[in-house]
Amino acid sequence: LLANPLPQVCASYLDLNTSSKTFNTTVEVPCTCGGDNLDCYRVAQRELLSMISSSTSSAGCAVVLTGDFHFADIKKLSPGKMNYSQYYALSDNAVKPIYQLMSSGMSVSTAKPAACASFHLDPLGLRTHPECDFVTGPNFGRIVLETDEENEKVEFDQLPEILSQKGVKRVRLQVLSGVEPEKILLDTAFNSITCIEL
Repeated sequence: LLANPLPQVCASYLDLNTSSKTFNTTVEVPCTCGGDNLDCYRVAQRELLSMISSSTSSAGCAVVLTGDFHFADIKKLSPGKMNYSQYYALSDNAVKPIYQLMSSGMSVSTAKPAACASFHLDPLGLRTHPECDFVTGPNFGRIVLETDEENEKVEFDQLPEILSQKGVKRVRLQVLSGVEPEKILLDTAFNSITCIEL
């Protein structure tokens, strides 16, 4: 949902000098999207962001889960006038941020090391970590709901009962290593009521 909306170089070709019929320069071809992300469908993307941000104005926090981009990161879109508002506009009544947990690549065939360049960049500052803090090796995402109880383990079928009795105080979005499953590579926590990052 939240990628890098700035134009990027998608291809290069050799420029033909028509008078001498020789190729003498390389011309870069810009593009505005990577083909399989919502930046290619701006109208639909803005409508979806507006709908999500409107629904969180009274209660709850929004977390978008996504993947299949061959790397992982955590991003946050905040309400109000921001340096990215021309690309990602929330509804006028939005009062809470929208978080995105993107995890891609449980296997080495899809998760390959990559430099902090091109579409891996975060020029708008949406990442909850520094711009080049993204994960390219095997990884998976996890959402942790925390109560005030220390190290409380909750079975999935008990979740509705625990949530109604104790409530969730904090939410943690995490990207973990696909090689060392308990190794946390990225971690962002926020208050479950205000949605403000902790």
